[in-house]
Amino acid sequence: MDTTRAKYLIVLVGHREQAVRFPTSTPHAEMAKLLGLPVVSAGFCLGNDWAGGASDTLKLSSRGEQDRKLIASMLATPARETWDVVTLLQEQEQPPATEISFP
Repeated sequence: MDTTRAKYLIVLVGHREQAVRFPTSTPHAEMAKLLGLPVVSAGFCLGNDWAGGASDTLKLSSRGEQDRKLIASMLATPARETWDVVTLLQEQEQPPATEISFP
């Protein structure tokens, strides 16, 4: 179970809402500017178990359970690497995989 504390944005990609999770050290407004997409809501999450709060820098609130479901869906999909900055950064800190030799 993922219990990572993080910030998140719900952005519009075309006509679809997409959750973006990122480290708590990054301001919501900075991530929103970097993405360049319309932001629907913003807040904090604990893995996919809880979403709430608000963004002071964007003056936007979380939508609670609605956002938590989007975050859970994003974390469960193989395409999560695109939207889960927390995991991308954690994977960069991992040592490189050892070489695999085939017979």
